[in-house]
Amino acid sequence: MTAESQIEGAVCRHAQRIGMSSHKWKGVNEKGLPDRIFIIPGPIAHWFAVEFKKPGGVLSPSQKRKIKKFRSMGVHVYTCCTIDMGVSILNTQKREHLKRVKILQEALVNKHG
Repeated sequence: MTAESQIEGAVCRHAQRIGMSSHKWKGVNEKGLPDRIFIIPGPIAHWFAVEFKKPGGVLSPSQKRKIKKFRSMGVHVYTCCTIDMGVSILNTQKREHLKRVKILQEALVNKHG
């Protein structure tokens, strides 16, 4: 079985390869924060959070509450329990972000034409 730290490390290395940055998310006296924030840089940056678990791992009640709170505010938060799942999350987020940026850029060109 793959340890949570191995999954997190492999996914963070993939993030770096595809031009994202990853940051450990530590709150002072705040339980339940996801493990990492991933940032897609650019003029219209995008960030999302990932909670890593070993296969079969479960979220704590405080993690469930925090994830629910962030999602209610429109933040993308994912739970990841395999390297393949993490790679897929990152690739999908990047692909979807690039689509949104292209739409915004086209809208600006059309507006200022």
